[in-house]
Amino acid sequence: MDDHFSPQKGPQTPSSETLNEDSNKKRTRGKSCGKGLPEYVEANGGKRVTLPFNSILQVPINRIMSGKFTTEVGCIVRSHAPVCHDGWKKVSETDKKKLWEALLVKFDLDLAKDDMLIHYIDDKMSTAYTRFKHRLHNHYKKCKTPEEGRAKFPKPDWLCDFFKDPNYQEKMKQKRDDLKARLIDEAPEGTPFDSIEWTEMQTQFKPNCG
Repeated sequence: MDDHFSPQKGPQTPSSETLNEDSNKKRTRGKSCGKGLPEYVEANGGKRVTLPFNSILQVPINRIMSGKFTTEVGCIVRSHAPVCHDGWKKVSETDKKKLWEALLVKFDLDLAKDDMLIHYIDDKMSTAYTRFKHRLHNHYKKCKTPEEGRAKFPKPDWLCDFFKDPNYQEKMKQKRDDLKARLIDEAPEGTPFDSIEWTEMQTQFKPNCG
């Protein structure tokens, strides 16, 4: 399998040289490390831990390590992924490659031989990216004005422009309208309209709807 992937096939994977170099340089305990994972690395003699993976079922075999792996993916995405994109598919292969390299600091993954593992990890990163942007959007909405929201971020132009973009706002409105229509259609006959409105308020900003 090639060392590099087109956007249609998934993220790029680092070469073995890059993997070894980065694992030696970056094995540090950052402020957002997954709880317990550094202890696993230490217990493994400082070596990267493996993730037993069933390529047929397309899931990790070890439930505990699977949870720690998912947590680490979330930490890396929140710490390093550029959030000014309309979805994970818009993130460049160069930026995705950096996330893969960060993941390989603690995990020994045979990316060169397992396409199913690659797609599994890319899906995990996509989910983490969507959820993180959802949280950021909820924080942004708490601000009364775009100016107030901008003032509360260390980088004044990173997400505020994206959230107030007319295309994005129209997209969100369409999703809310579609959700409301679906809830009305699925509601049992005789359900009060205000009850449907409340249900919509509770569900419309879930990660898969935002």
